[in-house]
Amino acid sequence: NTWGECLWGYIGISGDSNTKCSKVSNSLLVVGESCNRYDQCITNTCINGQCLYSLKLCPNNCTSSYNGYCRYSSLDDAIIYKNCYSNDTSCKASCVCQNGYYGNDCSLTSSDYEIVVSTRELLCQHMLSVSNLQTLSPDVVLSQASTISQLLSDHTQLSDSAFNNCTNSLLNLVSNYSGVVNADVIHSAVSQSFSAILGKGNSITNETFTSLSASISSYMSGVQSNQAVNEPTNELVLSNIRLSTVVVNPYLTQSFQSPQSEYESYNNDPKTKLNLNFSDMNTINPIGVTIVMISSIGYQSQDSRSFSYQLTQYLSSTISTSRRLSITDSISSEIVLVNNNEVKYADFPTEIKNYTCELKVNPYTVSTNCTSGFQHLLECPGNKIRYYNYTCPYYHKFPVCNTWNQQEFVIDPFCTVVSYNPFNTTCVCDYSSYGRRLSLSSDGSSSYHQVSSSAEVLTKDYVSLYTQPLSASTITHNLVITITMSTVLGILFIGLTTYIFVDLNEKTKEF
Repeated sequence: NTWGECLWGYIGISGDSNTKCSKVSNSLLVVGESCNRYDQCITNTCINGQCLYSLKLCPNNCTSSYNGYCRYSSLDDAIIYKNCYSNDTSCKASCVCQNGYYGNDCSLTSSDYEIVVSTRELLCQHMLSVSNLQTLSPDVVLSQASTISQLLSDHTQLSDSAFNNCTNSLLNLVSNYSGVVNADVIHSAVSQSFSAILGKGNSITNETFTSLSASISSYMSGVQSNQAVNEPTNELVLSNIRLSTVVVNPYLTQSFQSPQSEYESYNNDPKTKLNLNFSDMNTINPIGVTIVMISSIGYQSQDSRSFSYQLTQYLSSTISTSRRLSITDSISSEIVLVNNNEVKYADFPTEIKNYTCELKVNPYTVSTNCTSGFQHLLECPGNKIRYYNYTCPYYHKFPVCNTWNQQEFVIDPFCTVVSYNPFNTTCVCDYSSYGRRLSLSSDGSSSYHQVSSSAEVLTKDYVSLYTQPLSASTITHNLVITITMSTVLGILFIGLTTYIFVDLNEKTKEF
């Protein structure tokens, strides 16, 4: 009940979607341009005279309000959002089914759901059993890949064992795929299956994701081995994965970009960019560059879209033999990472301020006023004056470059942020002094170098101090003491002065 890809001559959001496809025309307006009608905009959304990004839609609009409702959330379902727009890769729209309804669009009753789940269970088990038995002709590969993609189209209808069986059948298919001609239709079908598996999102285990990443790496190497040097980049943009591969001659600095759909390109959506400097390499042999971007798995700690790349050096111009390049092989990289959403960075210095509590009938609280926006409540007694001295801590929010260590993103000590703004971060990475490699490790982990960026915050604890003024009784008591002491001192002064005066007169008479 969800529309498929836009047909030739039409343009729209990539992948299956309920969003209308528009006929390709030079008159289509992009986001930000003025409009009068929704169909003038490439996004089919015109609000207050301006083309805007459309909201993501749930499959089949969740059938009806009686069956379920559409909810916006983070990719790992940890955060619920009010809105989720079509250009935002950090959120998703999914149906929450009412009791008694199932499926990604809440259209299945309990009995229908049980039948569908058991059927897919049997089919995935069958796909796994035959994945190592059949001769892999192009027709067989195409048929198996298409079947796996269809079986995995709705993860709510799959048990864990069915998902694992269908996933392993694809991994077996790719493992035995090297001798099959990489026709575009086969490449599309296999990639669609990868995308379907990744549609499970953050529910994929680390073990499965590691095996899947290694399989994608191996598969894309096979696709790349059929490319000629400097032929057009082979790009594919699907719902949950973007793939790009090209073979180039290593001349000086070359730039590569993340794959984009025709819709995104027409709308001038920002691209992640990779600039590689080959000037220090002592070779003239071709270099293969593969880019993989997975959009279905969310890392809530990351502000930018995750970006993976792999380099392969071919040992001759015929591309018949190759080796994976180490990222220490005299290649420096500059990566411009696009933020999922606008990030507001800040740099506020330490501030020392004061506040005087006024006399009031009742006690009250007042909020401190820090330029950074930090707030802290001060307690005022009301029946007496109180003086506060408080320090607003410095606040520094800035981006850092991260790398994936097969378990989590960590700050990469060999990458430096050279520039940033609310919409993107540029990292320059130099591993010449570090023996880290892109090639497959002994445990079969991913050979891709995966990078992203996130915001770090440096600050100090808030500090407030107050000095208690003297009470009225204390002031009166001190005043009495002061007057008494002044009187005594005055009498002593007068007595001493009189004594000196008399003494001088007597001495004068003697003479």
